[in-house]
Amino acid sequence: MTSEQLDAFAWAYVLSGRPEQAAIEAKLCEEGDSTAAIRRKAQQALLCDDIQRKVTEYRALLREDRRGDLSARLDELEDARLLAMTLGQPKAAIEAVEAKIRLTGMDTQKRVQIDHVSSDGSAGKQIADPESVAELVRALVG
Repeated sequence: MTSEQLDAFAWAYVLSGRPEQAAIEAKLCEEGDSTAAIRRKAQQALLCDDIQRKVTEYRALLREDRRGDLSARLDELEDARLLAMTLGQPKAAIEAVEAKIRLTGMDTQKRVQIDHVSSDGSAGKQIADPESVAELVRALVG
């Protein structure tokens, strides 16, 4: 395997997550290779120490690049929020905050499963969101 094929396989694998596709893109396979042959060559490539190092390196680069991109987008949205507040447009400011929440993944509603046995001995399950659980705890403690 040439160094160009090694690099091509590692990048293609990091980007697609599919070793067979990476083997094809890196031209590790012949034109008439069967699916089994392509799979075998892809698996052999994944076992190569040099490829493992490159995959690790490229994944780190990709994570760093995405972090920088996320940070830049969050900064832009914060600038938009501040401008909206300065111009007296609270709706636009709220939309900027909502976009930041979606971008960071904080908009996913996590659910908590509560198992309990009622006073009459019957079992039951309830599904509640974290805020409802927090309200229940405050009511019980408060």
